[in-house]
Amino acid sequence: MEDFERFIMLYDDPEVMRFLGTRTPDQIQQKLQERIAFFEQHRYGMYAIMDRREKEFVGRCGLEPLEGTGLLEIAFVLKRSAWNKGYATEASKEVLRAAFSEWDLDSIVAVADPENRASVNVLKKLGMEYQRRDRFYDRDCVLYGIEKKTAQPPKRPYSPLLKPSPMALVEG
Repeated sequence: MEDFERFIMLYDDPEVMRFLGTRTPDQIQQKLQERIAFFEQHRYGMYAIMDRREKEFVGRCGLEPLEGTGLLEIAFVLKRSAWNKGYATEASKEVLRAAFSEWDLDSIVAVADPENRASVNVLKKLGMEYQRRDRFYDRDCVLYGIEKKTAQPPKRPYSPLLKPSPMALVEG
């Protein structure tokens, strides 16, 4: 909970939350507790994204259950100052690499608002394929997916960007 205020500030930015909807501090706290429990049970979940040079929190990325489906979703949220710098793609590639090689998962999905071109572009860069339009989190979304058997390993050795952190286990 010591980093809770970072998430309050992240989720307080209307541009960051444009495609995600708003969250109250109580909702953020409840989701934090759910994500901590998920992480403790599965040993994976959400991770903080840190700018290595500035040693600054810039967002979060990781896996979480996709509501009402039994599927695992990769999700990311970044501070506006971190947009268009490759953080979402780099962090998501590492999460997918770990999902398929370390955690032995078979498939991962992702959802995005169809108007959120930046997020959809990240999903395409990850090799995820469009599945369908559907409704999740009370919003119209596009659903993308990738399977272990078709995922391509990273083209270069990867130095870990992500570190487990309770501060990164908040709704985004």
